[in-house]
Amino acid sequence: MTMQRGQGHVATTHQSILSEGIHADVVDRVAREKGFHLASAVEFDRLVGNPTYAFTKNGRLTKMKADGGWVICPRTEKLIGVSENKDQDASANACERVFKYLALVGPGKLFQSPRQIFVSFTGRAFVDGVGGQGLATLELAKYAGITYTVNALPEQLEAAVSDWFDFLASI
Repeated sequence: MTMQRGQGHVATTHQSILSEGIHADVVDRVAREKGFHLASAVEFDRLVGNPTYAFTKNGRLTKMKADGGWVICPRTEKLIGVSENKDQDASANACERVFKYLALVGPGKLFQSPRQIFVSFTGRAFVDGVGGQGLATLELAKYAGITYTVNALPEQLEAAVSDWFDFLASI
């Protein structure tokens, strides 16, 4: 049975909201310190050129949001990175949505390296011996070459984000 519009519920926990807030605050602070700009959402034409399907019912371009934001190079105004947070308990699989960003990586595409994608993974799903799909997601993130942290303390997250911005500055 297909869920009808308005019948669902948001599957976001209090812990997920806190985790996303910490992630966004750290990314924003480091971006400002290093002179980068952030956009919380971008229209699909900036991602794929001329979209075929990504339009709202009113004919406007769909926007793609990112928890930590889309990184914009201050010199060129080009999108050069994206930052996402995924918090998950042991039994869910929402973390798998992070791989949508890999469609933007490759020759002639928006990103040339999967390292331009930064994800902070938090929650029980990413603890060895606990999380099924979470651990599988970590394995695939590692295999794909995505930049990520796992259950990082705030100071560890800040150091990793800082290193990531240093990498983006070298592009």
